[in-house]
Amino acid sequence: MIETEELPDGYAFRVPGNGESIAVIAEMIVAERECCPFFTFELLAQPNMGPVIVRVTGPAGVKEFVKSTLCKREAT
Repeated sequence: MIETEELPDGYAFRVPGNGESIAVIAEMIVAERECCPFFTFELLAQPNMGPVIVRVTGPAGVKEFVKSTLCKREAT
C-alpha cells in the first residue's frame, strides 16, 4: 500500500500499478463481495503503469468497519 485516504463514506487505497498488485486487489474484491455485500468497490488504474486507486465505500458503519479491518494500524 502506497497511501490511504479517508473519504466521507469509506477509504481510498493507492497501491502499485503492477499486475501482481492488481491481481491481489481483484482477489480481495471477490472475497469481500461474498462476505460483505454492503461494500461498494471502485478501481481506477492510472495511465503509464501508475498506481491503482481502490475506493471502498458503503452505507453508515462501513467506514468504521473498513478502518478496523483494512487500514494499516499506526506503529506504536
